[in-house]
Amino acid sequence: SSVTSFAKRFDAKGNGGGSGGCLLFIVVLYLDRLNRDPLRWGAFPRLIVWGKHELALAARADCVNNAPDFGKLGMLDVAYGETHPLEARDTDGPLALNTKEVDELPDMKYSPKPRRRRASKGAGVSWF
Repeated sequence: SSVTSFAKRFDAKGNGGGSGGCLLFIVVLYLDRLNRDPLRWGAFPRLIVWGKHELALAARADCVNNAPDFGKLGMLDVAYGETHPLEARDTDGPLALNTKEVDELPDMKYSPKPRRRRASKGAGVSWF
């Protein structure tokens, strides 16, 4: 039965064999954040773009001195659904460079809300 085949995947201590979906998810997150040209950025799910060949190329490029240590390429701050940080963006530059728009911004002064005071124990509670 399916329960028996599921139970066979665990050893006497309860550890499961093989690599689960969570490990693959973490690997894809790591690979997508490497400081290298994006691999078909915008394709979803991201797992489909990372084949064995692409994974081997990325691992070789990120390997430090042919040792089993990684981190040579460094990491990027990426967000799925947005433009990749290494892709060219079509903008007029930062808002601060356009002084006309900066002058038209409303005056936004920060004023914290007054803090509410906590009632002392038993205050305001009446049973009779």
